[in-house]
Amino acid sequence: MRVGILGANGFLGRNLCEKYLRNGTHVCAYYHQNKDLIPKGCEILPYQQISNSALDCLIISIGGHDSSHNEFLDQYQLLYSLIKNGRFKKIILFSSVEVYGNHTMPIQVDTCFNAPKIYGLSKLAQEFLIKSCDSFSIIRPTYIYGIGMKRNSLIPIWVENAIRHGELYVYGDGQRVQDYLHIDDLCDLCIEVSNKDINDIIIAASGSSTSNHQVAEYITNTILGSSIKYIGTDGSPSFKFDISKTVDTYSWLPKVTLELGLKNYIDHENSNL
Repeated sequence: MRVGILGANGFLGRNLCEKYLRNGTHVCAYYHQNKDLIPKGCEILPYQQISNSALDCLIISIGGHDSSHNEFLDQYQLLYSLIKNGRFKKIILFSSVEVYGNHTMPIQVDTCFNAPKIYGLSKLAQEFLIKSCDSFSIIRPTYIYGIGMKRNSLIPIWVENAIRHGELYVYGDGQRVQDYLHIDDLCDLCIEVSNKDINDIIIAASGSSTSNHQVAEYITNTILGSSIKYIGTDGSPSFKFDISKTVDTYSWLPKVTLELGLKNYIDHENSNL
């Protein structure tokens, strides 16, 4: 099996590379600007060569919250070109649960879109393109965490502040909840999806939401001598997800608990900060 991964130098991309390599899969790792983090054992190629590659499956993991409007447009144009000219049997797109916008009830796959922000809108545009393919899957992940994640999101900021300064800051009363999925579990799900010959859209989440207070408390309990400071207000929404369709279709369940995933991340950061 030949699998191509677009965005192979990113957090999700390089973890996917490692997972497929361990399964004995031939991995074509495509990069845009940087390739220094792509695992050894991959066939490393610039993204311009994707259309020349005959692949059983192309996995697309590009873009992030910090991308600009113009970068989102460039990503859309790239995907359009791939769909028109590529030679692959199946495409898997990593989208985001941010396509849904804000909701008070648990979100299911077919929940309506309620004023998503620019990142969510960019992912909806990408989904529109991917759904024109003969064989596709769209995975909408929630907050993905693990060793090597970007340092500008909640968990890395809290862990670094607790290690370096002995204190982390939680906005509001800490009761806002979020669903956290470990990178290993997401990669396992992707492999299951790539092995099934069905067109599908699924949510990738743990199915269990945790409050900011609980996450912060676990971090400070693990990092001795650190404490929580509550400041200001938190106007961000809470999120809960129904993963029953994902579980039923792919016989998949998350294996890494938030406590274990955070402990592994904290241990790694303690030895590197």
